[in-house]
Amino acid sequence: MEIDKATVPESAVCAYNEETMVVRGANLRDDLIGKVGFVDCFDRLVTGRRPDAVAGRMTLAAAPMAC
Repeated sequence: MEIDKATVPESAVCAYNEETMVVRGANLRDDLIGKVGFVDCFDRLVTGRRPDAVAGRMTLAAAPMAC
């Protein structure tokens, strides 16, 4: 049995229009760019929420092992 691919790709990660882009519920321009670091942005993309201090430190500590 072959499963058809969707004709229109969908993602719950972001939405956009001519004026704004929202990534996991946060406005990219107003809430993220220049205001959060890479680890916070990465955690938001993966988990869908802003990480607490402990989760952010754990992700940052694990990052060198992934390279």
